[in-house]
Amino acid sequence: MATFYKISAVLICSMVLLTVQGRVHKKKDASVDTATPIKKEGACVVGEWQGQESSSIPTIPTTMWFNTPSIIEIEAGHYQATGRIIKANYLKERLTLKDINFNTAERTNMDSLLKLDILADTFHIEGEVTFYALQTVKIYARKIVAAKGSRIVFATPEWTQDFATPVGVQSNGVGTNGENGKDGKDGPQVEVFSDTIQGELDISSKGGNGHKGQDGGNGRPGSNAANKADKYGSWTWCKRGGYVSYNIIGVDESVEANKRCNAKNRGSETGNRGGNGARGGNAGTPGRGGNAGSVTLRYRNLKGRVKANVCAGTGVDAANNGQGGNGGSGGTGVQGIRCYAYDMSESSEIKVYDCRKRQRLHAPRGSNGQKGAPGTTPNVKGEDGTVSDSSVTQSTTINTAVKNLFPEGLLLLIRRKAVDLLLGDSKNQEGKDALQFLVRITTGRTDVEYIMKDAQRKLAFVDKDGFDIFGKNSLFAPLVKWEELQNDVNRIKAAAKIYEDTFTKVMNQVNDEENFQQIATVMTSAASQQVNAQKRRLVAARAIDESEKRMYITAIREAETQMENTIVKISSSLKKAQQTAANRLSKQQFFAVLTGITGFLSAEGPYDVIDTAVAIAEHDANKACLTSLDSVIGSVKEWLTFGKYVPLTDSSELDFDKVKVSSVPEMMQAKLEMNKEQFAADLVCLLEEATKPRDVAGLKAEIESFFVLGAARIDMIAKIMDLDNTIGGHNFDIPLLEKTEKAITELSNPTDASITNKLRQTFLDNLLGTYKELERSFMENMYELQKALGFRFLWNLDDVMSSFQRIASESAMGTGQLNGAVELSQVSQRLDNITTKAKGCFSKLKYKTNVQKWSFDNVKDKQMFEEIKTGSATFSIGEDQICKTCHNARLIKMYVELYGTEAQPKDVWDVVRLNVRHLSRAYFRAGDGKIKQYLTPITSLRDLKFDRFRISDEDECRKRKKNADKPVAHFCVEEQDKRLKPMCSHSLSGVPADDLMMGNDECTSPSGFYELKIPVDRALPCKSTTMRDTNCKDIDLTKFTKMNVWMYYIYWSKKYPKDPNDPVCYLQKDSTKSH
Repeated sequence: MATFYKISAVLICSMVLLTVQGRVHKKKDASVDTATPIKKEGACVVGEWQGQESSSIPTIPTTMWFNTPSIIEIEAGHYQATGRIIKANYLKERLTLKDINFNTAERTNMDSLLKLDILADTFHIEGEVTFYALQTVKIYARKIVAAKGSRIVFATPEWTQDFATPVGVQSNGVGTNGENGKDGKDGPQVEVFSDTIQGELDISSKGGNGHKGQDGGNGRPGSNAANKADKYGSWTWCKRGGYVSYNIIGVDESVEANKRCNAKNRGSETGNRGGNGARGGNAGTPGRGGNAGSVTLRYRNLKGRVKANVCAGTGVDAANNGQGGNGGSGGTGVQGIRCYAYDMSESSEIKVYDCRKRQRLHAPRGSNGQKGAPGTTPNVKGEDGTVSDSSVTQSTTINTAVKNLFPEGLLLLIRRKAVDLLLGDSKNQEGKDALQFLVRITTGRTDVEYIMKDAQRKLAFVDKDGFDIFGKNSLFAPLVKWEELQNDVNRIKAAAKIYEDTFTKVMNQVNDEENFQQIATVMTSAASQQVNAQKRRLVAARAIDESEKRMYITAIREAETQMENTIVKISSSLKKAQQTAANRLSKQQFFAVLTGITGFLSAEGPYDVIDTAVAIAEHDANKACLTSLDSVIGSVKEWLTFGKYVPLTDSSELDFDKVKVSSVPEMMQAKLEMNKEQFAADLVCLLEEATKPRDVAGLKAEIESFFVLGAARIDMIAKIMDLDNTIGGHNFDIPLLEKTEKAITELSNPTDASITNKLRQTFLDNLLGTYKELERSFMENMYELQKALGFRFLWNLDDVMSSFQRIASESAMGTGQLNGAVELSQVSQRLDNITTKAKGCFSKLKYKTNVQKWSFDNVKDKQMFEEIKTGSATFSIGEDQICKTCHNARLIKMYVELYGTEAQPKDVWDVVRLNVRHLSRAYFRAGDGKIKQYLTPITSLRDLKFDRFRISDEDECRKRKKNADKPVAHFCVEEQDKRLKPMCSHSLSGVPADDLMMGNDECTSPSGFYELKIPVDRALPCKSTTMRDTNCKDIDLTKFTKMNVWMYYIYWSKKYPKDPNDPVCYLQKDSTKSH
């Protein structure tokens, strides 16, 4: 039996990712590319890198409605945008709808700065896009695509500072102090994590500038001094001065008169001093610039150029100090006065004088008050923010710490996109890149190991000849008829429409608490039922697949045992190798080629001689031997390598780098069982010495038997690989359903009676989660329906799902609409159109029916009858038995009988029971006249029986038909013969198509290999009266030397459509004759 070498590797690495917070900058980690200089330019640090791989400047496609990102508020001020493709300017537009203003460069409040996480498969940047409201930005993307001249800027807004205190004077006259200018906010912390950056990415982070302080108020001026009042009347003070008598002896009257007037003189008085001016107010201090934020770049592949620019904010110029108030003016003084005597009149005795005023004296004003001192704030510009080389870090390594940052939800989104792209085109490079990214990013993460295994499994099979996106062998046709699969598709479409309508209602009534509560109650129940039902279906399907896998494993072991036994027989038929002849295969080399052709690593076929064996076989001298082997000899080594394969617990454990999975369909396409005679003849021709003529026939028969067993084994391995992948898919989907189921259960029992926004969001998330499960089921059922239709009509329908992408559910949170049913219906409609055309076509092209016999005997089919003696054998109806005008022949009923010249022991029952089934391979003639090969799942054995004493005989049948007096009896086998038993579900087989217990399996071709078993209970006496399900112990299988196989089948004669649009569908041709 083949052996398997299981290879696995676990990469464990640990690195710490430091984050920048406040004014503290990151230290460079070991993975940072220090070879490329980072330049400091003023208050900025600039890093620029050119990729090793050149890339043409990409063109950003037009934004479609389904590119609307899903935006949710994780917590207050923390938003998360998710989408397959997110375009930067459209993201900004969608965020502004949530009352977030990104365009205001100046603002009065910085408390509303936000956090934003961008989660995308692909992030597009075109033109210049500036976000002013973000403090923390994290971009997680598989791919960032930047158009030429594009730039994305994350800048801290500038302050718009409304000073609370107006510039003025305090109550004490001192100028008001200006308010301090606010410091600029630190720049945004921007982290970019992407597998690939393509184009010209220019990304900037800018700290806020400081705001100018408020000017100080000027001091109040000093008060002016009051003027002094005039004490001396303008003339009355020097009025009449008095008299002088003549009788005053010895006195000069004039002198005395003047003396008296002078007594009235008064000096001037200086005016009052003015008040001092008050001190000016201090200017507010200038704001300092915000520290530089940071830009962290982590990517694996750069196709183009990336530039990071991180700038600190600048400090602002100083404000003006208030000026001191001017001193008050001095007041006016009092003018002095001077009088003089004036002789006015005299008499004989008295001489009278008047005092007369001279011009008033000058009176000096009071001195002015002192000017107040100015404000004292230093006239110094605010400091610029700090920036250092560590503000920009770049690494081309996605280390363990970064891997752990990628959210599980984003990885699932990328997986869905990859599957959708590859569903329509298995060669789609974008889809392959996405799967490879998933393997890289999840390696070493136990929390998402299931995603890694799923991606590995898909990569192993995608774009490999003979496999589809699900890792299933594309040669396998569905067992169930397409009509039944179509019912499943329609059921899913109907369920999807319900979810669509509900989602729209919830989005429209998000503020209507009562209606939301009602809808949520109904839909929570419906969603729970859907998830539970789907989970039960998958669990049951997984159990069935695992059971079927165990059956195939047992069958493979039986086949390998038979192959080993056959090798022993072949070995004994060959002479022991003597001297090796030039350019001929030795016995050991012969077995290496023999087992290599069947992909069976046996003890007799050592791997170390295969190269020599192939070289000898391809030698010029041996060209004559390669009549058929020349088509496969070059692949023998690869096929022999695949002999190491055994069924796996998890198909992702297979080392696909060393074992080429496409070897399986290649071996299947080699048609070992159909080409067994030619292959056997070529191998015998290559032996080192000629075999005796009498031994040649037996040796070739044994080799042919080995090829038949090998072909059956490869078919079973192919089916097990399908089952491995299907089980792996179940193992992927079931945990997701369990997670959704748990979330829905929690939703139905809210701890808070009020319907909060968070609760609404949780409900919508789970609603979408359930809807995505419907989409997944739809996709797989639609794909199976497509294959079933293709198998029924022999048409290539691979392009039916080329346009299908499950994008509606991922954009629903952004668009507010769930339009997935539109996509589902479009794909479904394409298949409906095909079936409509097919019905119209086959209403004109009528089928025919026929009954035909194939006979076998122990002379020409010696090996087969040797196997019959053991109770188990295989036989084939070759593709060469399909007539050139018989298209799409389908086996409806079958009858098998064995007989011989020697009689069975007398107690053996008349009726012999057989078990027969069509093995996987089936051959059909398609509309282009070529033979198409399909594989169908191996079903359980069909019970057939025949009466030993009522064997058909065509010659006798013909004679009796000529003689009307003799009944044809059992000698003839015709269409209505009850001995013909149904081999599938068909209206012509007599089995009700709508009976659940009768199954609904598709009919296969008459051509192909069949397994025949003659069950014998060696403990059951032939005289036993128990119910009979086997043959009794005395039956002698060696007595059977001949076998007739009768088949009732339908087919289309001469013309058959190559596709739904074939012109033959529009030509009416009535042909009712049987072939």
